[in-house]
Amino acid sequence: MSLPTATSTATPSTTAPATLCPISVLPHELLTKVISHIPLDIGDARFVCRGFRDCAWSALGARIQNTIFDIRSVKSMENFRNIAKSKDIALHITYLNLTTGFIAENFPHEQFTKDNVQILPEDYMTDDLISRTLEYRTNKRCWFADAWSWTPCMPYRGSENTAEEYATFIQIPLVTDFLATVLSKFNNLRRVTYKENSVPADFQDVYRDVIKAAQGKGAQWRDLSSKNGSALNILGLDIVLRALVKANVAVKELDIPIPMMYTDLIFTFTPPPVLQKVLANVQFLRIELAPKDDFIHHLKFLPGFMLTSDSAPKLKSLRYRGSLDGALVTQDGVLVTQLLMECPPIQDLHLYECEVPLISTFFSYMSKISRTLRTLTVYFITGSDWVHLINFLAASPDISLEKLVLIHNDFKGSFFKELPVQIREAVFGAAPTVIFYPPSDTFMDN
Repeated sequence: MSLPTATSTATPSTTAPATLCPISVLPHELLTKVISHIPLDIGDARFVCRGFRDCAWSALGARIQNTIFDIRSVKSMENFRNIAKSKDIALHITYLNLTTGFIAENFPHEQFTKDNVQILPEDYMTDDLISRTLEYRTNKRCWFADAWSWTPCMPYRGSENTAEEYATFIQIPLVTDFLATVLSKFNNLRRVTYKENSVPADFQDVYRDVIKAAQGKGAQWRDLSSKNGSALNILGLDIVLRALVKANVAVKELDIPIPMMYTDLIFTFTPPPVLQKVLANVQFLRIELAPKDDFIHHLKFLPGFMLTSDSAPKLKSLRYRGSLDGALVTQDGVLVTQLLMECPPIQDLHLYECEVPLISTFFSYMSKISRTLRTLTVYFITGSDWVHLINFLAASPDISLEKLVLIHNDFKGSFFKELPVQIREAVFGAAPTVIFYPPSDTFMDN
């Protein structure tokens, strides 16, 4: 028996009493669970929600935006496609979260314990493990299912493929074309976030979808460690960026991980022409550094992408998390430095967890963006760097900041009163408004 569908004549006042709570206050987990069990058309969700006073599609769209879609999961992509098919919902999707699933360590048939005893499936999937897995699937609002049916890449015993070669077995054109077709349906899409390593560490060794997909298969599976998982994340990001270009989607906000950045020079596995098309309309860019050790041996083969007024003409806000270097000497002795080109019109610059950014190239970069820069926020790891920055800003008349925010563990209590007079005077000369904060986990979200 087929489910009933909502009609155009139905109204909230005729289908439910006014005392029912609005859909906007429903728990994320409940609504996501309801949506994930609709197999054919996501539009049927309207029938589920018709008893609420504000059952408008915008409320449902807002909830969907908080869901992470796995581009390697068949079930996730099916839900994604069904959402795009419903124009009523698709119009209200302005923000999407995407990720790439990967095999983690301690996979059955592949890993051994410290006593060199093989872990068998019956020892691995205990009742408690299944219970915790199901609880995670329900509460984390992530759709992961049948990942390896979507991108089958199963090497056999004796395979000598490296992690990078293994990762390239992914059917990149297939996933890119599919994703581009779906993304093109979201006419009001303005923000895309690519989540790196979105599966919590507690569950990396029990990655349930891969376990499910492997049941009944006699072939050996190659383990992908966290390093190889990072490689898949970078490849997944490349797929997403290519799909955005192919779908002709002009996003204004982009949140992505990259292998390396040197002030205004970006290293990524995505070709510069593709990256330039993606950044052509981006106004708000968040960059998180991927593990450097996983990719450092590849950097000399990658073309650097410069953030300039031509490549990112509309970029107003740049937030970067990770070690910000100014130059690198490669194994061939080639020095990678900044090019003297005009920078994007950046007004807001956030640097998070900077180890030693205050070197000559960084100061040069600050001078290059001084014409437009109004707000600078820096989260320092080392204790002395902030003093060098204050002195530089106070001695640079071309830099006219309106607000300077400095974050460090030492910024607590009455520390400012205990500073030398010379440093306090430099603080007053750095910017009209200078704020000192202790560290906060929500810094990147503000």
